Order: sequence, then structure tokens, then C-alpha cells
Amino acid sequence: MNEACEWTMIPYKRHRKGKHKNGKKPALPCYADCDSVKAYDCTYVYKLVTNLLATKFCQTVIEKMSEAIKFQRQTNQHFRFEEVICYGLGRPTTNTVSAVQLALLKILCSFILKFPKGSQADWTTIKDEIEKDIIASKDNSTSKTKCLLFDPAFSKVDKTLIEDLGFVVMETNELAKRPSQKSLFYMIHCDKWLYNNLLWKNWSSHGIKNCVIVGNSFQTMYEGVPTRIFKEQFKYLYLIVEHSCLREFTLPVWQENDAVFNDTAIIVFNPKSLAKLDFNGTWDSICPVYEDEFL
Repeated sequence: MNEACEWTMIPYKRHRKGKHKNGKKPALPCYADCDSVKAYDCTYVYKLVTNLLATKFCQTVIEKMSEAIKFQRQTNQHFRFEEVICYGLGRPTTNTVSAVQLALLKILCSFILKFPKGSQADWTTIKDEIEKDIIASKDNSTSKTKCLLFDPAFSKVDKTLIEDLGFVVMETNELAKRPSQKSLFYMIHCDKWLYNNLLWKNWSSHGIKNCVIVGNSFQTMYEGVPTRIFKEQFKYLYLIVEHSCLREFTLPVWQENDAVFNDTAIIVFNPKSLAKLDFNGTWDSICPVYEDEFL
């Protein structure tokens, strides 16, 4: 048994094999293996942002995020994201999957800034506003949206790239045990125990309903592990799914590389279902402990 007190570094995004359009893997810029923090600029990521904004995929993601925001505002008309937290991105300077996910993160941060209530405007209008914000942040290397990232795999070059995009690199490994402050958690392809830790830390009706997650489908995780094991190892994930406390807005597959956003959803939590959960009776003050094979 092992309490999740360390987040192990991994050399790549695990478990995700996908096909690249035309069988070709997009080339990474020449700074990929360079230790110098001055050996590159953000051109590659901004090019990915531009390419994503031109796709139907991106339009659909923004539409799904609008739906998720409106769902949150049904019970709290003043809801708006206070921060964006990204865990487990991987190394965007050496991994194409991570770089594309970073580009979408940049787009989402601009969208929730420009449209905090969601939007029913046409895609051209929304895209123009996003582009304006991204151009502004590109010119001064800042982001008006509070966005913090952590991955133990980040190198010095990765950290500088992220900071040059206007984001903040967290120095502390939170193990996803962060109280939500009306937070958008960006956790694509993270391990189950990280999601379980996040739920444990926010285990109250108020705490859970203030979380919105872009990450692996909870339903798919639930169906992929025998129920007994899932309940024992990932208690809080189990309770949320078992009691139908969530709603998932499934994201489409990105046609250029189906490994980047496969099995990804925007996850929100249903206050009516949460009200039926016995939070006090099911919460354990001790941090969840996991078998080594699940870490």
C-alpha cells in the first residue's frame, strides 16, 4: 500500500497511442532537447493555437464549454471561473500531444475570460474575440486568466515556455489535493488516483459543485475496472458515478491525432444528486491510500 505522497515522473504521456493524419507525426521545434531556456520562442504553440481555432473540433469544444458554464449558472447565477489549474500536462517541448493540449488550454483560458457566462454567439464572433485576447497576451507575455500548471516532468525549458505563454508554474506538488475556488481543472489523461484525490479534497456538496473538470470520462474509468476494485481503490470517484452526480459533455476526437483528446469530457456535477450523498458519513480525514499497481 502506498499513500499518494509522490507524483512519479514519467517520460511521456502514457497509455495513449493514436493515429496521425496521413501517417505523419507533426515535427517538434528544434529546441526540444535543448537545455538553454533562451533557445526558443512560443511560435510553435501559437501556430497550434491558430490551427486549432480553424477546426470544427475547437468550435465543438467551445460549444461544450458554454453548455457546462450554463449548467453551473443554473444553480448559481453569479458563477464564473476564478482560476484554471492544469495537472499532468507532460512535456510540451518534447511531446506533440502535450503541446496540442497546451494550445487548447490557451484557447480555453481566453474563452472563459471573454465569455465568463458562456456564449450563444456565432463561432466567427467567438473566434475573433479569442484571437484578439491571445494576440494581446502574446504581445506582453501575460494572461488575464489565472492559470497554474504542475507536472513533475517539467524541465527548465518547459517551465520557461509555459511562463512565456503568460501562465504560472506551481513549485509545489499538490497531488491534485487542491480546494476548488470555482476552478476549472484541466487534467487530460491523468491517472485515476489524481481525480480521486481532487474529489476527496473537495468532498462536500459546496466543494464538488464548484469543480469543473476537463479530463478523462469518469464513466469510462468506472466501466474499465471491476466494481469491487474501483470502489476500494477510488472511493470518491466510485460514489460520484454510482450516485449519478455528474454530467459529462463528451469532446470529439481531434482528427489530426486521435491520441490527444481521446476519451475526454468536460465534467460538471449535479447539485440535486449531490444533495442526496452522505458527505459526512463517507468522508475519511486521512488522505486516500492506493495499491502500488494503481499509481
